[in-house]
Order: sequence, then structure tokens, then C-alpha cells
Amino acid sequence: MGGLNWIKQFSELNMTVVAPDIAIPAANKSKLSIHEHEPLVWLVSILFTEEFWDRHGLTHGRFHFDDYQALLEMFDGSKSTRVTDAKFPNDDALFAAAKEFILNMPDAKACYEAAQQDIEAGILSYYVPQPDRWGEFPYYRVGDVDSYVFLNWAAHRGFPVSKQIVDAAHTVIYLVNSRKAAQEREAFFYPLITPGDFASLRKEPLWELDTGILYLIGRRNRKAPNATVYKGENDIFGRLLDYALDAHTAGQLKLIKTPTDMVTESLHLKVIPDELIAWAETLPLKLAMLDSTPSKPERPAHVTPDMALMYDAINHFWKGYDLANPNPSVAPMKKDVVAWLQEEAGKRGITDFSKTRAEIMDTIIRCPIARKGGNSL
Repeated sequence: MGGLNWIKQFSELNMTVVAPDIAIPAANKSKLSIHEHEPLVWLVSILFTEEFWDRHGLTHGRFHFDDYQALLEMFDGSKSTRVTDAKFPNDDALFAAAKEFILNMPDAKACYEAAQQDIEAGILSYYVPQPDRWGEFPYYRVGDVDSYVFLNWAAHRGFPVSKQIVDAAHTVIYLVNSRKAAQEREAFFYPLITPGDFASLRKEPLWELDTGILYLIGRRNRKAPNATVYKGENDIFGRLLDYALDAHTAGQLKLIKTPTDMVTESLHLKVIPDELIAWAETLPLKLAMLDSTPSKPERPAHVTPDMALMYDAINHFWKGYDLANPNPSVAPMKKDVVAWLQEEAGKRGITDFSKTRAEIMDTIIRCPIARKGGNSL
């Protein structure tokens, strides 16, 4: 249970802002580096052994720069006795070794099995990437989990989370805290508006350009009149603002300079609401206050066998499901989807297709409201 003393700051991050007297862990000085999303098997392994801590060194080799002689030998081309060769050819081989260690170490195996059980119960979950406002997905590995959530879970379940591990998670803790603070700040300074609010606002004769774009993405500015500072905090706002200025230059959108305009800045530009809305509806974007949807192809140009399998599973199980009025009780059962995926993978010659892989695919394609409850069993 000693891990609870070191993991205390994880729980305290549930506060909106970390108080000044709550210490963020010291910067990591070991060769252990923990990112925001990591494979479950690797996270479990590092709790019970340091064997897999130096992931980069284990897969790429490492020069020991603390040895002055080794540094000289590196530059003169001679063989240094302080060079450590890579132990594994790649990350997958390292993760496979970590899993083998877990299965042969009772305490580690108990932790791994407990994590899997809690994933099944919905207490933990595999990382499921969400598309950004432009429909792009971030890089991820199948089998990744949220490192912050896992370490918090492990500590509260009594598994060993050492101070070194918490220190190595310094960046993850900082990111979680910063993201929470940014979300709180956005919610306060740029609160959401409703479609009813938008309908009333569009009756105004003119909008400031930046304020009008805020309305399109479903927000308003609590600190009127300058919303331009939001450009650095919201990617789609910034891009739309730039697009609007380009559209004006190209003659596609009429912008009106106010009498007080001394320099050409978006802050001093106004637009007729209906004209801004009509222009925005031509963009291949889904904006909160408009009905437009991204004009993306049904399938991307590059489709892996796993992606093709998921697309076919969507067409097989979810084609007639009403996403506008989702009903969890009529959603396909998880076990049926998993069984179908495994059977289809076999027919298509997809090798090493495990049940866990099928379960992750099911989670990715499953309607969010149907991820819990009877139909998720």
C-alpha cells in the first residue's frame, strides 16, 4: 500500500487547479520514461521489475556518456566497452518479453489479470482515440491504456507504485493538470451557447468576425469584445479565422471595416451574420451550430486489413442503428461482435488475431452509449 503515499498527487489532480502547496513530482532523472498512453503489459511490468524501464536503450542500444573514455572512443571510431547493444529489435519484442515476465511472476500476473477484469467491468478501459475537430486520429497502439488512470488504479488497488515511477510520470501528471486547467478556463471565458441562443444572435445586424466564428463553433466570449486571443487556445477557431480572411481576399466573403479601424486586424472587421453562416456551410467541417458534416470519403485511401475488418463490422452490425436516437437495448451484443470479428479474421488470413484485439475493435466501433450495460457483455 506504500504506493498510495506517492500516488496521492494523482487523486488531488481531480481538483480544478492544483494548489501551490501540492508538489508536482520532481523531473525524471532515471531512464524510465512514461508517456500519456502506454501498453498495459508494459505498465504492469514496470511496477514489478526495472528490467524493461530503459525502453529506448533496450531497443536501440545506448552509449554511456557518463564514461569520458567511452565518449572519446566514440569520436575516434574505436570500439568502446561501454556501449550497450540493443536487447530487442523493436518495441513489440520488448512488450512480448514484458508479458512473458508478467505471466511467470505471480504478483505481476495478479495485477495484469485484475486490470483485465476491471477493463471488462468498465472501471478501466483501453485507450480509444477520438478524432479531432478535423476528423484526424492521433497515433496510438492497440492495447494502450491511459497511464495516469492506470497508475492511479494500481496504487489504490495496493500494487507497488514507487516514487521513481511517479517521478517518471512527471510529464503525464503535468499534462493532465494543464489540460484540466485549460478546460476550466475555456468553460469560464468562452461558455457554450445553445441553438436557441444562436438563432437569436444571428438576428443582429453585424458580428465582429472573431465573435461570429465563436458563435459558429458554439461558444461566446465572456470578455467582449476581443475574442482573438482564443486563437491560440482553439485550433479550429484559429483556422476558421484565417480561412475567413483568405476568403475575403479571394472575394468569397465580404468583410466590413469599422470606422475605428486603423490597421487591418480581424478585431476591427465585421460581417453580416447570414453571409458568414452561408460561407461556413460551404466548408467540409462539422460546426456546432450548423448542420454541415465533413465531406470525407467513406473509406480513406489507405486501409489496413484490420481497418477493413472494422469497416465491414460497422456495416454488418451498425448500419441500421439510429445514432440520432441511440437505444442501448437494441445494440449488438459485444460477444456477438467479437465472435464475428474473430471468425472473419480467420477467413481473411489475418494472423495472430486474439480475442483481446477483437474486443478493442468492438470498443472502437461501438456507439458510446452502448459501451456499458448488458449489450457490452
